[in-house]
Amino acid sequence: SLPISYNVYPGSIVDVTTLKNGIKYLKMFDLKDILFVLDRGFFSKANVLEMNSSSSNVSFVQPLPFSLKNVKLLIKRHKRILSDPSSAFKFNEEILHYQQSPFEFDGNNFEAHIFFNEKSEVDQKHHFLSPLFECEEKFKGKTFKTLKEYLQCRKSIIPEKYSEYFKWNKTTLQVEKNGKNVKAFLNKMGSFVLITNKQKMDKVEILNLYRQKDQVEKIFDIFKNEMDGDRLRVHSQYNSDGRLFIKFISLILYSEVARTMKEKKLFDTYTLKELFAELKKLKITQIQQHEPFLSEVSKKQRVIFDAFGIQEEALHSY
Repeated sequence: SLPISYNVYPGSIVDVTTLKNGIKYLKMFDLKDILFVLDRGFFSKANVLEMNSSSSNVSFVQPLPFSLKNVKLLIKRHKRILSDPSSAFKFNEEILHYQQSPFEFDGNNFEAHIFFNEKSEVDQKHHFLSPLFECEEKFKGKTFKTLKEYLQCRKSIIPEKYSEYFKWNKTTLQVEKNGKNVKAFLNKMGSFVLITNKQKMDKVEILNLYRQKDQVEKIFDIFKNEMDGDRLRVHSQYNSDGRLFIKFISLILYSEVARTMKEKKLFDTYTLKELFAELKKLKITQIQQHEPFLSEVSKKQRVIFDAFGIQEEALHSY
């Protein structure tokens, strides 16, 4: 769970274009067993084919976007079994439904792992329908003589992401919900599809891998926020590179401390900041040529030392 490398990209580079070089970087580190766990932002036909090629020799777990026709058909085909209790299982504290199915993409065969969360479906429906009804109220009692007149009004009062869920009825001259689009959007709620080229992965393994990518996002959030890395506030490339390097080394240390704390259950007692604050009280004193010595160690600090395997007498050995 440690970061091993970082790279700097111009802000205009989209995620999907960085994967090919990402594979090259990892191979330069001589890593033998590479598995990419991606989010939808990395999906493209070129990326899937690149990772699946024999020359890349990498495994991957990739969620599929619902914009793909094959994905919509896959969900529709398994909708009934995904609502049946026989497909349900418990993952941590969640109840999920699961179905596995072959999936063909551009002449390549993969295993599709389909998951459905009923609770998530209800929450997503509420989150979607509530603003939709509010938008509908804005059109109540209004008539539009032409389509152009309706489109101009829609642009000014309806958020763009909801525009496709309304249509103008040229017979009644009123606005109504676009039932076909609304239904299509509701049908995919609570569902997600993962494909992989790694053989013999079960539902728990692939779901664990996919959920663990959240650790990477959290580490990046720590880098930006807790380590004040959101703005570098520098005036030269030299200073920028230096600050990023120091922050990256700090991030490795932060990650290792967090891993040990989790393993030794120290998070039951401290946050990571509180642990550092407790250790910050310690001082090493050296006067002239006399032997350096450590300030008094409290019971709390000894517990932390034991968890990390630190010997008091070794603290000033450097």
